[in-house]
Amino acid sequence: MEENNSEDAFKKQHFHIYTSLEYQQSERKGRDEVHRMSEVTLFHKPSGLRIEYLTTENYYGERLRYKLKSIYIINKINKKVTVADVDFAGKLFYTADGIIPFLKVNYEFF
Repeated sequence: MEENNSEDAFKKQHFHIYTSLEYQQSERKGRDEVHRMSEVTLFHKPSGLRIEYLTTENYYGERLRYKLKSIYIINKINKKVTVADVDFAGKLFYTADGIIPFLKVNYEFF
């Protein structure tokens, strides 16, 4: 990723944190809670980029660990597409499926 002086890509107000409906309804959520784990998605509102990660809490609850699970977008036909790179200035995602403009991304939460 490259950033220029036009706009900071990582302003806190540009993000929304949510837990996917799929995870909320899964068996692994119950297992994860026992082990103080959770899957969370960080959603970048201006682009539709989603950063999915696993959080784990230590025994005393004083420390959280974050482990990256995947970086992806959901396209207009609701297909999850892994993102390799982003051009925020050009508003483009680089994926194994090719270049996808921000306009072809689904901005809804699941």
